Amino acid sequence: MRRVVVPDGSGGRHEAHGRAHGRLTTRLASYLPRWPDLVRNDIDSSRLMVVRRGRPTMTRVYLHPARLADLADRLDDRDRSILDDLSRVRLATALQLQRLHHGPGDNEAARYRRLRQLKRLTRLGMTTPLQRRVGGTDGGSVSTVYALGLAGQRLCAPGVDVRARRPSTPGTPFVTHTLTITELYVRLREAEAAGRLELIGFEAEPTAWRPFHDHGGRAVMLKPDAYAVVGTGEFEQHAFVEVDLGTTSPKRLTLKGQRYLDYSSTRLEQRRLGVFPAVIWVAPDEARASVIAQALRPLGDFCFEIVQLDDFVAAVEDER
Repeated sequence: MRRVVVPDGSGGRHEAHGRAHGRLTTRLASYLPRWPDLVRNDIDSSRLMVVRRGRPTMTRVYLHPARLADLADRLDDRDRSILDDLSRVRLATALQLQRLHHGPGDNEAARYRRLRQLKRLTRLGMTTPLQRRVGGTDGGSVSTVYALGLAGQRLCAPGVDVRARRPSTPGTPFVTHTLTITELYVRLREAEAAGRLELIGFEAEPTAWRPFHDHGGRAVMLKPDAYAVVGTGEFEQHAFVEVDLGTTSPKRLTLKGQRYLDYSSTRLEQRRLGVFPAVIWVAPDEARASVIAQALRPLGDFCFEIVQLDDFVAAVEDER
């Protein structure tokens, strides 16, 4: 293990440890300009594994608590709200974040405010844009997908022993599924702003998961995609949410539905709420809704409801 002192571009120096296999063909300093300013300028200690071609395969960055506190002091209320929402749903497009925090308009002024704020949060290491963009008629910045950056992960989990990880680019199915869950949350927030309901709580996976023991005593997990609680008048509506993109076989749909029946039999939710929450399946189209209904039919008259995306808010706010 050798210790190398490299410049940080601001007149200072940082120490990095590297184990070279053969000749180190690229100076460690050449990596540093590629890193975010937060990482390049605020490393207390780092460890780099370097292969022969000079490409780092592992980086470990330590963000000092004092530095994190300094970054947190630079955030305003809207910045923190954006971070809270990304912590809740994991991924969001720039347009979804604009709808949540700047209103539904997408005029030039709204785009400018959104881009300026997101770029600032990215420079601070609070958010990070993924390399993958989503398709559709809207291009450019509105299709950029954002996740929490390293500093954002640390800030949103104070006092929790979590290992902040540099976000990698996940596959298209995961991104599409996660952004659909985010869209449900955005629509509930928009309905709340319109005075239709009060959004009391929204949990995305894995926070929405429920551990329990089945009839055989095995520890199992109910894994809904989301859990929503809304208020309409004097009533509260609780609902588990399943987002279906048409990729799950009918057999697996039946097994998923059976898991809800097994969880209901534990009466954990009934003791907490008095009733078992509704289970809302969100289908991409009418044909897929028919497939889901057919797969769930053998389970009998349970509290399943199958809707399409545009009918989701109405299904959640239904107090019956």
